[in-house]
Amino acid sequence: LKSRRNKSLEEIVLNGAAMESDDEGESANAILTTLKKYPHLKSLELEMTDIGRAGCTTLSSLLQSPKSKLQVLNLRDSSIDRDKLVTLTASLSKNTALRELNLSGNLSITATEGWEPLLSLLQSPTCNLKSLVLNDNSISCDVAVALANSLAKNRMLTSLSLSENPSITASGFVAISGLLRIPGTSLEVLDLSESELHDDVVVAVANSMSNNSTLKALRLSNNPSITSRGYAALSAALRIAGSRLKFLDLKGNDIDDDSSIALATSLRD
Repeated sequence: LKSRRNKSLEEIVLNGAAMESDDEGESANAILTTLKKYPHLKSLELEMTDIGRAGCTTLSSLLQSPKSKLQVLNLRDSSIDRDKLVTLTASLSKNTALRELNLSGNLSITATEGWEPLLSLLQSPTCNLKSLVLNDNSISCDVAVALANSLAKNRMLTSLSLSENPSITASGFVAISGLLRIPGTSLEVLDLSESELHDDVVVAVANSMSNNSTLKALRLSNNPSITSRGYAALSAALRIAGSRLKFLDLKGNDIDDDSSIALATSLRD
């Protein structure tokens, strides 16, 4: 990375890099400092990489730079805790370039208070995030409701992924589905896969879809507890002319024959 060559790089992948251990004599802080020399960088992958507190501070400095062109930041499974989240979101409040943020698998952030920095960012008029991925974070129902409340004031986010969060109960997912009812919502992609969904949630999602014209992709895969009642509501929503859904993912679900026929008929119509 220190080479003078390839300064035109737009994507750097450091997934799984043992930067915090400093085995190569180059710490996370030093590596991330080097990234400031890449003015065209648009995508940074740090999945499964513990950047440490110093590295987090340097990354935040990179994000705050008015010259930053970074649009995609992947911090999945990167040991992000509340203190690091405070540092990152403070810099993102001053950033207008970032469009996609992945904070999946950071299980040390717990309770609504832990997620408060992100929730505040999402309400900020300067937040330009288009895609937010929070998969596998053991998000509680209270956090899901708080997230829905924050996004109710957001008109930029187009994609929200909450896959693999079975700790969110029905009321939390119902609150999230309510986002589809809000006039002026920008949400186009909603991922609720692998979250132990039951019929009440699917019915709520379907009812919200009936009053929505923006949703284009819905992922409900690997939720085998959904029964014919949920699929009947979903089929009815799909028949509504105002629905613009282009992609529906139901793989890994236990769909009975009658529900399959109803869904197929709705999609055909």
